[in-house]
Amino acid sequence: LGARRVPAVNVFDVVIDFCLLDSFDDLDMPPASVTSVISNSWISQSLRKSMLSTAVWGMIGTKSKKAVPDGFLSRFYEIMGVLSPSLAWGFLGDDPVLNPICKSIREDMTKCLFKVFDESATDYSSLDSLSEDLYRVLKESADNLSFTFKSSGINAECEVSCYDKMRLDGKEGCLGF
Repeated sequence: LGARRVPAVNVFDVVIDFCLLDSFDDLDMPPASVTSVISNSWISQSLRKSMLSTAVWGMIGTKSKKAVPDGFLSRFYEIMGVLSPSLAWGFLGDDPVLNPICKSIREDMTKCLFKVFDESATDYSSLDSLSEDLYRVLKESADNLSFTFKSSGINAECEVSCYDKMRLDGKEGCLGF
């Protein structure tokens, strides 16, 4: 990851910055080939979706060939090969249900990150106050996402507070496994 200018291997630098924020930046300027397919109203929605998936798989395939076998990026690209076509269609396509949900997720994640790193919204004076504020901000974000999913007809019962329920109930995880 050093070659990709990831300064340290931690949750922020790998998951949030490298994976999430870079992906959001990429969505702002998709390749011209993708834009031309997505915006072509003469092509049916299913064909545009299929063409977008093919383009995404091609880009991921090209990147994965450059990755070290069995390394982080190799495994990351395997996962992204499954997720990216659907996410790309959700963010870039014109699906009346999926597009607003994806845009809402992006907006909420961005707001959440701004709050986490805003010194007027998050108290960095002690570990306890930081922990409480991070929990509050992340819980608020999870609640907003849960509301977005529920209002779209998607069941999103697992909340941030499931950790507390799990600890009290003695279960292995939020969903009981």
